[in-house]
Amino acid sequence: KVRDGFGGAIIIDDPLKAADASSPTMVENCVRYYLEVLKSRRNNANNTPFILIAQRLHVDDLPGWLLKNEPDDWHLVQYPAIDEHGVVLNDVTLNKQELETLKVVSPQTYFAQYQQVPIVPGGNIIKLPWWRVYDPAEGIPRGLRYITADTAYGEHELSDASVFQLWEASEKGLYLIDSMYGSWDFPTLLRNAKAFWTVAGAREFWVEAKASGTSLAQTLSEAPLNIPASGWLPKDFDFPNDKVGRMQEAAWLVHGGRVFVPKGNIPIRIDADTVLHVSPSAAALMEEASQFARDMSHLHDDHCDAFTMACSLYKDALSH
Repeated sequence: KVRDGFGGAIIIDDPLKAADASSPTMVENCVRYYLEVLKSRRNNANNTPFILIAQRLHVDDLPGWLLKNEPDDWHLVQYPAIDEHGVVLNDVTLNKQELETLKVVSPQTYFAQYQQVPIVPGGNIIKLPWWRVYDPAEGIPRGLRYITADTAYGEHELSDASVFQLWEASEKGLYLIDSMYGSWDFPTLLRNAKAFWTVAGAREFWVEAKASGTSLAQTLSEAPLNIPASGWLPKDFDFPNDKVGRMQEAAWLVHGGRVFVPKGNIPIRIDADTVLHVSPSAAALMEEASQFARDMSHLHDDHCDAFTMACSLYKDALSH
């Protein structure tokens, strides 16, 4: 029934099979089912909670997608098989020795299904351990603050996304402050660009000069908005024209410890012994960058495109 108050809950139990986790299509279909089917089944959008019970299987499985895209709408409860103090959750099912053996022989299974923090591949060009993490509460060095934007047409939530990233470029490094991303039609893209600029405190707004990006930059820079938006072309910054070349150029900054991402509550497993907790914006960038392949076999690179734009601007500023 449609009620003013609580009208029931939707419970999702293990929406993805372990055998399907290696299929990008199956992983995407799982998220698509949540977005296109389950959300429409609520009696009252404000009073029908979702409860998701699941083992982690992939960085982009449904829990992973929700943590990155709807972090404020969910409360996360995790039960790792072995906690940070080495205490085993349930040694009747698997004792500590068996779990330690599984960690060696099948780390993907151990970290995803038993520790609830899937391993992100080490990266084809940019390796996860190269990123530096800073605490926003401690402040950042002052420099040039700018927005980079990679835009796309379309409002389907699983299509190519439009990404706005806010950066602070200082002598000590390039700091990711925040980002905003989603699949929007042009009016929504324009509205979100204006909103992001309003709260960002940036001095410059750079948009890749292609398709919707060209239209966006022109509209933002004209009256009545008068936002200093400019079209970005790689040749104007002596930057490679191809995506792979741009990522390779950006990799030098990350490897050199010059790129910093904000601390947060999203867990990213760096290696067998290290988990970093970063913001949703940082997690989205780090995970996408780690899967960026030289043969362009990766699914998405929207966050990477906005990131390499920021790196080109940073390198240009350092050269001057």
